[in-house]
Amino acid sequence: MGHIEATRAQAVSYRPELRGYARVDPVSLVTVSAGLDGVVEDLAARPGQQLSTGDVIAHLGGPDQVKARADAQAQLSAAQQTLAEAGDAEKAVHDTYSLKLADRTQLDRAKADLAGAQARVAEAKAELADLEALSSIESPVSGRVVSLSAASGDRVARGSPVLIIQPDHDLWLRAIFYDMPTALLTPGRAARFLPANGASELPVRFAQRLPSLRPDGGLTAFFEATTSAPRWSSGEAGEVIVSGDPQTAVAVPTATLILDQGRWWVLVQTADGLHRQAVQAGPSRGEQTLILHGLTAGDAIVVRDAYLLFHRDFGQRYTPSD
Repeated sequence: MGHIEATRAQAVSYRPELRGYARVDPVSLVTVSAGLDGVVEDLAARPGQQLSTGDVIAHLGGPDQVKARADAQAQLSAAQQTLAEAGDAEKAVHDTYSLKLADRTQLDRAKADLAGAQARVAEAKAELADLEALSSIESPVSGRVVSLSAASGDRVARGSPVLIIQPDHDLWLRAIFYDMPTALLTPGRAARFLPANGASELPVRFAQRLPSLRPDGGLTAFFEATTSAPRWSSGEAGEVIVSGDPQTAVAVPTATLILDQGRWWVLVQTADGLHRQAVQAGPSRGEQTLILHGLTAGDAIVVRDAYLLFHRDFGQRYTPSD
């Protein structure tokens, strides 16, 4: 085979990286529900429509609403009448008390009746105001309509869903990894999101991961923005890169690596001859590949004809089947 050409493994410092596809998703969807029993009227929202906080989505009407408002108005009128009577009674007792014609107990009772009447008026006004406010269905957040659960003319009950909104804010990254250096996924670990549209990268941090793998073997992890107002939007896709702490490895020419039976090997030259050495290959840097385990700096690695030398006794190791 002639002269054996070898090179020395070089010590290098590197930062391990974990890369995965990432998409900006809402932490949760917002379901907008009916606050009262009634009939949906003037529903203007459509799937995909952008809404702002406070936008009126629809109104609630129908016989239930007419009756509820009439009852609330009647209760308010009755409470106001009671308040007027309680005010007159309290004034009368106060006047007679001043003339020593009523005792302190009568005055205190009249004042308590007046305070109770005032409270009932306040409650009746609040109930009527709630009916007025809840008869309008408003968007609680800014975002896009995902789906509708009701249409104009539908009768709905209090608490029934009307539509679902995907918020513009309260977003995070959903990332999928197929390499598994999960030691990098520690709480708060800094990472970078590189949007596919070429926008500037955004700093993020690891939040949590799902305990089970996807059917295709991928690991799902979630990342949060490190700024209060990140420049991203729901549905934006790209790559997330998680970098580890600096570590020491050795680098060898990529041409020295030999793949055999699903494992990486190199040929190490020693005073005793050539020896096969299993290694764990890491990322490549140009024509160099990092070796994470299996070699130490200074080891002599065969470069020329490494594959042929590795397999030169293949026939002795292989026995064909009958």
